[in-house]
Formats: sequence, structure tokens, C-alpha cells
Amino acid sequence: MPQRLINLLQTLVQAEVQRLPLREALYACEQVANAVFSKFAGSESLATLGIELLAISIQAIRPIPEMARALEAEAREELLHRADQAIYDRHNAAVEQERRIKENELNTEIAIEEKKRQIRETKVEADLAVEAKEQQVRRAKLNNEIALENERKQLVAARAENIREVYVKNAAGALLQQGVKELVMLHFPEGAFARTRRGEDVWQSAVKLPAKVVAGTAGAGDAFCAGALWGLHEGWELQRCLLTGVALAAASLTDPTCTAGIKSLAAAQALAKKHGFQAKLE
Repeated sequence: MPQRLINLLQTLVQAEVQRLPLREALYACEQVANAVFSKFAGSESLATLGIELLAISIQAIRPIPEMARALEAEAREELLHRADQAIYDRHNAAVEQERRIKENELNTEIAIEEKKRQIRETKVEADLAVEAKEQQVRRAKLNNEIALENERKQLVAARAENIREVYVKNAAGALLQQGVKELVMLHFPEGAFARTRRGEDVWQSAVKLPAKVVAGTAGAGDAFCAGALWGLHEGWELQRCLLTGVALAAASLTDPTCTAGIKSLAAAQALAKKHGFQAKLE
């Protein structure tokens, strides 16, 4: 009878142990004992024999020597695998750390280069601004110098105009004082002037011929005299006489000889109309 119960108990224990993985079964004494107790306590064999099962305790579950060696080998392989995995993980962690360090260094270098570039661009912009300002200052100085030079030329021209006007008037007055009866006419490059004994003054500007049209000055004074005398002979007013004189003088300037430039009065008047007259004299 005891052997029968032992066999039944061994069968239940074996069934529970086989249901578990071997490695878990070695550490599942209490779990196996509880499972076997629940099944063994409800067994009909115990009920028939009038036996009441109070508890089951399994002190240890041990493998046979061959199985123990196999488990030890597997455990060693597992430990070695874990050690290798730990070494691999540490290596990967070191590589990742080194990569992060290099990435941070690269990002730092990029940031530094970007900052240097910004500094260079700012310096270039500042240099360009300074250069632009200096150019403005130089341009302003040049404009001021040009304006001053123009003012100086205008002052010189105005002074020359005033001096010429004074000289021309004084010369005409002197000639009248020296015995000229009725009229004095003076011809000069800028035009002509006439003063009568009665004190009438008349000015006439010269024709504004381009420099490329002027071929020679010989005979220009004679041409002026011819035109002015022609007008006086015809009884024209003084302004028309002077205008005719400067028109013929301009026509004479278009030829290097003394007479070839003089064509006709109409041609001389057309030449004066084409080119116009210089600034008004007074």
C-alpha cells in the first residue's frame, strides 16, 4: 500500500516537472509541491484508504549527473554569451560616446566657422560702408572744388566782362574826345560796340561759331567794317549795322583767306541764324 501511494506521488511530481522548463523546474519546488498537493489530496485512492493529506514538501529537485553537466555547460555558455554581450554593449557604448564627442566637436567647429564668417561679413560690410562714406566725402569735395572753380571762372569772366566794358567805353569816349565827329565803332572777338556823339551806346554779341568751323581769322576785322559801313550807307539803325558787321566777320572766319569766306549778305545772315550769338554784351 505505501508503495502504491509513492508511485502515484512520483507520477504526479513527474508530470508537473515535465510541464515546466528544466531550468525553471530546478527552482520550482514549492510550485510543484502545491500543484501535486492539490491533485494528490483529491485522489480517490486516498479517499478509499481513509487517508487525509495535510501537506507535501519537496526539499529539492536535482538533475542526474549527466544532466547536471549539460546544464553547467549551458550555464557557462550563457554566462560567456552574457559576458560577450556586455563587452559588445560596452564597445558600442564607447563607439557611440566617441561619435557623440566627435559630432559635438564638429558642431562646435561649424559654429566657430559660422561665427568667423559672420565676423568677416560684418567687417566687409563695415569696410564697404566706410568706403562708400569716403567716396561720398571725396565726391562732395570734388563737387565743391568744381563749384568753386566754376564760381572762380564766372568771377573771372564777369571781371573780364566788366573790365572789357570799361575799356571799350573808355576807348570810344577817348576817340570822341580826340575829335571823332559823330560815331565810334569798335570790333573785338566777343562782338562790337558803337557810341555816338549824342551818348547813345549799342552792343552786339559775336556769332557763336563752333571751333571746328573757324578756318582762319585773317580779314575778319575788314569784313566787319564792310558790313557796318554798308549799313550806315543804307541808313540802317546802329543795331542792324553792328549785326551785319559781326555776321560778315563770322562768314570770313570760315575760310583761311581774307575774302573767300564772304559770299553774300543773305549767306552771312543765314550763318548767324544757324549758329546763334554769344552771351549778350552790356
